[in-house]
Amino acid sequence: MGWSTKGFEWVSPIVELSHRQIPIWFFKYDWDECPENSADYLYRETEKLIGNNSHLDSLWIIGHSLGGVVTSLFAEKWDRDFPITIHSIAAPLAGVG
Repeated sequence: MGWSTKGFEWVSPIVELSHRQIPIWFFKYDWDECPENSADYLYRETEKLIGNNSHLDSLWIIGHSLGGVVTSLFAEKWDRDFPITIHSIAAPLAGVG
């Protein structure tokens, strides 16, 4: 739809992580939903993920573009003792017109 890469630049890093046996989960949010609601949903789903995977000792959450806004909003709300590292990439954090 007018995007030159269609996300293919993510394939190589994902394959590399899988070769190193690093667990990866994908979180799909609704683009039509407001980012604050998506961040709340991510919060609830992250709590479930942690609760269902007792072997985890930390998480890295990576968000790109609007996903970066969602992950940044999530980071502001995260108040649990479980360590999470947030990477917000190419996100319009100063807002959009």
